[in-house]
Amino acid sequence: MHIREELEKLIKLQEFDLRVQRARKNLVKINVHVKPLEEALAKIDVKLAEQEILKKDFEKKILDRINANASDKIYADGMESKLGSISAHKEYHYTAKTIDKLRKLGRDRSAEIESFQKHLADIQSFINEKQAEKNDLFNQLQNTLSEIQSVTKETEKEIEDAQVARELFRPNVSPGILFKYEKLMGAYGHGIGMVKDRRCQSCDVMLPPQTFNLLQRSEEVLQCPNCQRLLCLSPHQ
Repeated sequence: MHIREELEKLIKLQEFDLRVQRARKNLVKINVHVKPLEEALAKIDVKLAEQEILKKDFEKKILDRINANASDKIYADGMESKLGSISAHKEYHYTAKTIDKLRKLGRDRSAEIESFQKHLADIQSFINEKQAEKNDLFNQLQNTLSEIQSVTKETEKEIEDAQVARELFRPNVSPGILFKYEKLMGAYGHGIGMVKDRRCQSCDVMLPPQTFNLLQRSEEVLQCPNCQRLLCLSPHQ
């Protein structure tokens, strides 16, 4: 078994594994764009719900005052129609005073209604603004989901192709070396430590002179004394 050739096969195998890793990371990254949009939509929904409650409260207040004014007007009009037939001085002044109070109360309620209607108009304007913002965000979300769906299909195909190519190439690697590599790959995400300028590029530790000399001879499979990854000389060494 030629060690250098076996290591070159491992490098090739690792290329397939790293392709799968990169593709899976890309899947995570593209889905990250969805969350901010969903959170923004959720916040708008909360604000809209709050404003709808406030809107209904003002609408009820307006309706209550309109109904109260209508009822008091009927009562005041009835009293006013009988005012001319009242002969008793005390009763006449009491009735006239009551009519005045009812009329004033009606005017006060009308002023409140006008104020409430202004608040209601502001609330409705805010609701319309937030609804437009929600629609815009919803469209953005749908477009993003559509793009993600397209990219996801391509990325999943890339992962599948890399995995198939890996499994086809896997039998070319000696079982003993393959076992060590796959164990390290599962633990660290990659199993080979490329060596450049006497440093393991995986952990950035300088190799002892004896280890580096043995690596150059390519007589055995060596592991980094620090990170335990399988050592291989960089072609740019």
